[in-house]
Amino acid sequence: MIVVNDGSTDNTREVLAAYKSHPQVRVIHKENGKLPRALNTGFEAARGRYLTWTSTDNYMHPHMLTPSLDKPVLMLRESTERPEAVTARAARLVGTDEQRIIGEVQRLLHDADHYNVMASWIIIALDSPQPSSSVCRWCIMRSTLSATKGPPDDNPSSF
Repeated sequence: MIVVNDGSTDNTREVLAAYKSHPQVRVIHKENGKLPRALNTGFEAARGRYLTWTSTDNYMHPHMLTPSLDKPVLMLRESTERPEAVTARAARLVGTDEQRIIGEVQRLLHDADHYNVMASWIIIALDSPQPSSSVCRWCIMRSTLSATKGPPDDNPSSF
């Protein structure tokens, strides 16, 4: 976890000092530069394949993010108890019709774009106990962020 203290004027620095030696927390203190600069600072420091963010006033349930298998998933059924996988396009309900199953497998084998879209999504669990308070409903792949150069530092209104 990376925490970017973007010029807080309260006791944030003191609170974060308690995490200085925690092996899974990296704290970065910087002058206030507005949200896009804070995001870019955190994204640049991140090492993971998937990136996301939240603010101090947002609630994030511990089980909110469920990683995908990095492979497309075809569900041989008509319905699922995990619809968020289908919503996130990481899985597809194809039923049990033999021709439809064959067609979906063929599409994955021969359409690289379709395969890559399904393989690259992270599943966002929308079934947290307080989904209305969960602001983080998306993740972005590092490669996508790198290709687009991240949010513009000088355009805070884009967030």
